[in-house]
Amino acid sequence: MKRKWIRVLMSLAVVFGMVTALSFSGGAAEFVKLDEKCSLTVIPGNFTGEGNAWLAEQLDNASVVIDLYRVADAVPNKAGGLGYDGYQFELEEQYEGEEGLQLAEHMTNADWRQQAQKAARIALGITMDADTGAVSGTVQTPPVRMNESVKQEIGELDAGLYLLIARRGGAGDPDVTYNDVAAYTAVSRDSDGTEQIVTMADSPDCVFSFEPELIALPGKEPYVDDEGNPVSNTANPGPWLYHMEPVLKARAQMRYGSLQIRKELPEFETVAGENIPRPVTFIFEINAVWEDRISGAGGQKEYKDVVAIDFTGAGSETAYRPGEELLLPVGARVTVKEVYSGPGYSPYPDGTDREAYEQTTLITEAEQIFEVTFTNYYNRRHVDGHGITNRFTYNAEQDRWIWTSVHADGTVGGEVNQEGTASSDNSPQENHQTPADETVDTP
Repeated sequence: MKRKWIRVLMSLAVVFGMVTALSFSGGAAEFVKLDEKCSLTVIPGNFTGEGNAWLAEQLDNASVVIDLYRVADAVPNKAGGLGYDGYQFELEEQYEGEEGLQLAEHMTNADWRQQAQKAARIALGITMDADTGAVSGTVQTPPVRMNESVKQEIGELDAGLYLLIARRGGAGDPDVTYNDVAAYTAVSRDSDGTEQIVTMADSPDCVFSFEPELIALPGKEPYVDDEGNPVSNTANPGPWLYHMEPVLKARAQMRYGSLQIRKELPEFETVAGENIPRPVTFIFEINAVWEDRISGAGGQKEYKDVVAIDFTGAGSETAYRPGEELLLPVGARVTVKEVYSGPGYSPYPDGTDREAYEQTTLITEAEQIFEVTFTNYYNRRHVDGHGITNRFTYNAEQDRWIWTSVHADGTVGGEVNQEGTASSDNSPQENHQTPADETVDTP
């Protein structure tokens, strides 16, 4: 059931904070025809300029589809029984009330962005876990058009106000539908800390994010106000436009694969005459490089680290626990070099001392684990010695760094808490690390 809640918009000013509305040229000014069908062609982003050709290509190959949710009907403006140029909105029931959309005659760029966020929360039933930050949702009313392709006309639309959602789906992500809200939504933060809902779509190497948008049909040719904002205003001179071509503002970020380092130890040294293992530590140096394709400045980015793998017996161990592998951008070339293998072990089965050896791998695909394996052999030398991994964790409540150390046999030293145990997870590995995220926006 739809309850009428009409807000008079004699000079309806729809400000597309994140949308630039383009259109086909029209003829002379005329009264709006609300019974005429409208259409949209959505451009998912516009990466132009020097250094952005690669991003433009990635966006062209991204699995972006469009869902349209009807937010309000367009009804004629009337005064004294006479009609005049322009129209007003009649909100759909779920967008009404104090918690619903608040539309006014004059709205700024920021106002429309805020209302688009509110509309998305209502339409997608967005909720966020306060502890984990995980986003979930349940679509309240199905979109009137779903899974539509970008850069292709979406026709036969009735006049009104629509919520436009750009998300992953289509041929690239066929299993993602409009109902799978958690699969394509996230919450980001502006520089001032304000939370914003974003929706996402993937290319082979990038993830693109978009903010939800409100778009009114029909509209008029936009102009740029004194603050540089593109504005579509029904009071503008010129013809009504029944076909619009909004260009969404996209944000690009690299996708990541994972690196795992595995050490195989077929035989383990024990204390002479006793079945007591001698703990041993192996040290690896990681160097990853990749091309800077996000900032447009070119050049290379680099990531370096040193990690340890500890053994107290023969077998296989890894540098990172499952699910906590080192994340690196797609395209990164990674060199892992074993720089210390303990005095009782050699990288070669004949026991010969040689230079430490290394392996190289290329992160070629997102969300896949790329593993390098090193095997060491016991060389029959009885030499004591093992490594200690020092870990420093910042405690925000105490405003200081806390030091703990993990020995090769798993025992923990360093500072202890009130229960008398070290303030560590007692894990013989380094903390999970990730190179800093890099993003770039379309103009």
